[in-house]
Amino acid sequence: MKFTKPNINNDPVSYKHQSSKASSLVGHLLIYLGLVALGFCLILGAAKGYRVYTSYQKINTEVSHLEAIGSRNLRDLSAEDLAQLKANLSQISAQFEQLQQEIEPLQPLLDRLGWVPVYGGDLRAVPELLAIGHNLSRTAVILVEVLSDPLLKMREPGWLSTLVIQLDDSQADLDTALTLLYQSQADMGLIPVETLSPALAQRVQAVQQLLPDLTAGVEFVAGLPALLGINVPQTYLILNPNADELRPIGGFVTMAGHITFDRGRIVDFQLQNSATVDDSSNLEDYPYPPNPLYVYMKASYWLLRDVTWSPDFPSTAETAIDLYEIGQGIRADGVISLDQYGLVQLLRAFKPLNVDGEQVTSDNVLKLMRWHWSPESWNGYEGPWGPQRKSFMGELSEVIWQTIEQQPSAIKLPVLVQSVRQALAEKRLLIYLTEPPPQSHMAEKNWSGALWSGDGDYLMMADANVGFNKASAVVQRGLAYEVTLAGDGSAKAQAHLTYQHQGQPQTESCLLGGQFNPVYEENMQTCYWNYMRLITPAAAHLVSGPAQVVASPYTLRLEATTGQIDVEPILDKQSWGQLFLLAPGNTVSLDFAYELPAGVARQIEEALWEYKLYLQKQPGTSTTDTQVTVTLPTGAQVMESQPPAPVEPGGTMTFSTDLKTDWQLVLYYYLSQKE
Repeated sequence: MKFTKPNINNDPVSYKHQSSKASSLVGHLLIYLGLVALGFCLILGAAKGYRVYTSYQKINTEVSHLEAIGSRNLRDLSAEDLAQLKANLSQISAQFEQLQQEIEPLQPLLDRLGWVPVYGGDLRAVPELLAIGHNLSRTAVILVEVLSDPLLKMREPGWLSTLVIQLDDSQADLDTALTLLYQSQADMGLIPVETLSPALAQRVQAVQQLLPDLTAGVEFVAGLPALLGINVPQTYLILNPNADELRPIGGFVTMAGHITFDRGRIVDFQLQNSATVDDSSNLEDYPYPPNPLYVYMKASYWLLRDVTWSPDFPSTAETAIDLYEIGQGIRADGVISLDQYGLVQLLRAFKPLNVDGEQVTSDNVLKLMRWHWSPESWNGYEGPWGPQRKSFMGELSEVIWQTIEQQPSAIKLPVLVQSVRQALAEKRLLIYLTEPPPQSHMAEKNWSGALWSGDGDYLMMADANVGFNKASAVVQRGLAYEVTLAGDGSAKAQAHLTYQHQGQPQTESCLLGGQFNPVYEENMQTCYWNYMRLITPAAAHLVSGPAQVVASPYTLRLEATTGQIDVEPILDKQSWGQLFLLAPGNTVSLDFAYELPAGVARQIEEALWEYKLYLQKQPGTSTTDTQVTVTLPTGAQVMESQPPAPVEPGGTMTFSTDLKTDWQLVLYYYLSQKE
């Protein structure tokens, strides 16, 4: 059985490097196909062999020109460069078409040459590889034609509107490009890579990895006009969760607002303190909050600032759209959530931004945000500190959007694309779209923030800071997960969770509901009230769990907690929740023991079994030191695992991850069944 590495975006790749690498890989593949053709020129006959050789030489020459242009920054390309690029690609496409015509009559012969040492597989794959080369070069010609004008106008204000209109006018061409890409992927699936020579196999595998991203990129480009209001203005709700006050989806919502696009132009943008978003005069219109918010924070209504409660972002986003409509009378077409650490990542692509006379960069933005949070920064300004302490973030956001629309030259586009990909992979940036097709695309790329719905084993830590402070910033999490597989596909599991408060130990008691400290960082050096939830498969049976009790003086309602586990269904999962209190300088450990039913490991052939584990990262967290230990059934033999790990005595395998992104284990093992 061939093992396929799961595509969960664990390693965001530099866009600039990926682009140049992609053109190089495709170019080398094209050249190599010509070399393979030369290998059987004698079989073809002199005249046909000469024509094949001539086409190969022309492809080689054009690819060299293509790589020279492709190594440059997109923004630096002139109209002449783009015209030359199109000419090179058109020539390559024509030569591939010529090669296909020459080779087509010989396909029956090529099918019988698999016996040839080393290159037999290459010869048999020539028809498919030539078809792929032709389709990819045709796709490239189309993309250059469609994007040339927008690329030339990227230096000008209003470039985004130009791009949207051009893409909308080119939908038929983009549909053709997608058809060619889909066909290329299908042709790739017909090639048995294991039969190719090592050099060709390496290049084919590289193109196989490139094709899904290229296809997804063209799909996104084709859908961009609709997302940016080409026919009807599109409004997106903006949430800025504060990861220092962690919640299941990123954090307590500190800022919220909306942005509206009309034919690629930003026609409305508002971002404000989340406390001012809700309509306090019509609280009866708001729904009741989740029970832990009611019990532990005395929340009588579910307001937008507390919306990030569900660990499933699409569910959170739908609730947020409803709450924003109640408060502001605006119905959004999607939701964009970005925490402050994701903002740092995105600002790497911008030249220093001028915000009210201050130069803001990725290096100093967190320091400035925290400084402007303090009353000291407001000396000389009118009005109270409380409502204004977050205004810097609104001003910064407005400058960012103005820069994107009006000063594109201040943005390093390859760095921006890389930063967006990284923020999406690390769940600093989350996007929800109400239209099913683009939302499905986000889900396929694992960018939707949805709870993983695949089969097999699953685990997620979902913490909620309910202490009205920023202590999450100095709490380090750890996870040790041990699973023992049984011969029938069931398992016994143990999850050991640790929380270490790295703040300075204090002599004062933990008191909840006090006043904010005007120094932002001081709000980190406080006790940590955490309502934690462990998300597991719905069929998991809890055997034992922690029994943390928070005494009555340390709860807002002055009532001690029971230490019982709250069990709650969440989509096709369940959660086990409990409140605990952690003082600065201390560590707490929580242990869960549970059983997983038959089917968590599944038999896929007579003696071949598959165990899959998906660990999902909580948005808003940086890293979680994680160790996974899998003990195989007695007598089992490992066939393959991704990631790989040695099998220790007793049939145990150990894996480690920092959980900076989602992490997946796929393990295949043989286990003969006793009669």
